[in-house]
Amino acid sequence: AFCFAMLLWNEMLYRTWLIDNGLDDLEQDKGKILQWKGAKRPKEAVEHQIAAFNSAGVHLQQIVESTKTMNDIDSSVANDSQNKKTKKKKLWESIPPTPIALMDTKDPFIQKRHICIQGIREKHERSFQEVIGANVSYILLVDPAYHKNVGDHMLTRAEMDLMQRKDGWPFPPDECNYVQAIEHVLPNCSKVIVQPPQNGKNDPSSTKMALWHAGGNWGDLYGAIHKNRAPSFKLLLEHGYKIVGLPQSLHFGSTDAKDQDAQLIKENVELGLGLQTEAGLSLDSKDGIDLAKSRLSFMWRELESFEEAEKLYPYATNLAVPDIAFQLGPFAPIRKHPDKLVDIILFLRKDKESTVKKLRRNADAIQGLLPRPELTYKVVDWNDRLDIFGTHGDPYFTDTAIELLSLGKVVVCDRLHAAILSYLVGIPFVYIDQVTGKATKVLRVAFDGLDGCDEGQEALWAKADSLQDALHQAVAMMDKYGLGYGDHRSGPIATFT
Repeated sequence: AFCFAMLLWNEMLYRTWLIDNGLDDLEQDKGKILQWKGAKRPKEAVEHQIAAFNSAGVHLQQIVESTKTMNDIDSSVANDSQNKKTKKKKLWESIPPTPIALMDTKDPFIQKRHICIQGIREKHERSFQEVIGANVSYILLVDPAYHKNVGDHMLTRAEMDLMQRKDGWPFPPDECNYVQAIEHVLPNCSKVIVQPPQNGKNDPSSTKMALWHAGGNWGDLYGAIHKNRAPSFKLLLEHGYKIVGLPQSLHFGSTDAKDQDAQLIKENVELGLGLQTEAGLSLDSKDGIDLAKSRLSFMWRELESFEEAEKLYPYATNLAVPDIAFQLGPFAPIRKHPDKLVDIILFLRKDKESTVKKLRRNADAIQGLLPRPELTYKVVDWNDRLDIFGTHGDPYFTDTAIELLSLGKVVVCDRLHAAILSYLVGIPFVYIDQVTGKATKVLRVAFDGLDGCDEGQEALWAKADSLQDALHQAVAMMDKYGLGYGDHRSGPIATFT
């Protein structure tokens, strides 16, 4: 009875964690992700799980791996379970949106965006040339995101697009999983790293590269992902890899947690490079730092994260680099359902990063914030497109992600990658920062040094301080550019025709 009660409580904690992190739809069938090979769960195992759940942001998979009384996860069984859900399209059958060519538009506002996209990609090119060069024999993409958070999956697709464009880089890369390939059966990184590359060139002068997946999960905001980073650095360095952490945001809830994590990473880097066994050589010595900088690079999509990283990880090569999602597209709007179009799409998150989540389900409150009562709007998040368009077998970054944004003449959003995708698609948008100010910080790095790119009025985007401010700015855009209300199929700007 005790164990049963604890399991129910355990499940409630787990579901709460999923909802807080915006992942509540990811595990409708936990058997697809994890398989328990034993039916017995002793009291000690249950207590261990509860303790693990109460630690910051620990995912069920890590609990399984750390619980000695549980057997290993059998990925083949998980795959069998996945294949039995015939209505669920597997990731590798999912088709990403088809891009258009840069400058393939006559709209001056969209042309301005395309010029900026080209400038951002040139920044990417310079950064990768600095830390990697051209002679790469083998690439391992570490912990790419394959799940229903479209923003995270956008980053995986962008990483693939970047690698495919790079002359001389092997493509496709090998991939391995720690946590984020929830919907895709990939081999465990700890096993892949220690094996000789299967598809690399046998060239001792070339580089064996590990690219750690990009995102906003460096720190304790999503601790289940970040906790794998330090031990992976040790293992990768021990096996001759050069490591590049793709553009990240850094965030810790406390100074103590930040300092402890920095020390843990430093210790693992020293062990991976063998510095603690070399007399007088460590990451506090010039020779040790020079060695580490040649093997370890961290990219940061926020200036604040870059500056903090310079203090925390002075032995690594740190660079401020635009969000990798700008490697996607550009795209054209997709409007296949005229009957579903509205004036404003309110693209609002419902997890712990949101500053307006209490309003997103309050229709009366939103109606009261509208500058004009005749305005039509719809509140959405990524997974709502599955119901709106009836595409339950296609939950990844596909045409429906673009079509969801294209339902509105203007998008109001508090998701970073909803804003970036709106930018790539050519849709006017107004964004509200989430709790860490991520969107403003990321766009600042992306547009820095690019003439006029940080001026939203020239490219139909704006920042708002609140949901009410965002709605007023959205209506101002509609008024200024003659977008009208209710006429959802025409407009003077090419974006809306």
